[in-house]
Amino acid sequence: MNKLNFWLVWGVAIIPVCLAVLMYLLGVMLPKDKTHGGELLRDQHIRQWQLRGEQTEKRWSLLLTTPGECKGRCDEWIGTLENIHVALGKDRPRVLVERIIPDSSLMQPQEFEGLGTAVWIVDPLGNLVLKYSLNEEAKIVLRDLRKLLKVSRLG
Repeated sequence: MNKLNFWLVWGVAIIPVCLAVLMYLLGVMLPKDKTHGGELLRDQHIRQWQLRGEQTEKRWSLLLTTPGECKGRCDEWIGTLENIHVALGKDRPRVLVERIIPDSSLMQPQEFEGLGTAVWIVDPLGNLVLKYSLNEEAKIVLRDLRKLLKVSRLG
């Protein structure tokens, strides 16, 4: 009876792991939904923007990029980002809110145009995490930022 108990314990531990590996490899029953509202960015770093100074050092950042003249929606988002910052409550000191406008000392104009008008979430290590168009709702940005701050010890 001892050997049977031994193999039952191993089976209970190993079978779920083997099933999980098979599900992953075969792509069976994997969730298709996403929990974030913005566009997830992979392998992009703020150093690619060639900004002068480290605006995002050791803090999460909410950045608004506005190449050229941007009226209306951009002006609304400046206030909206400040409201999001206030809504973070106790996590407010962990986040920096900044607007990046074209400046010849920051980056080349054609490079800046490629970024477009958008809201970006940047982690404390300088990785671009999420990108939002200005048509998104502010509560989606706030929800995603709260989730990132909750699961991260950085910043």
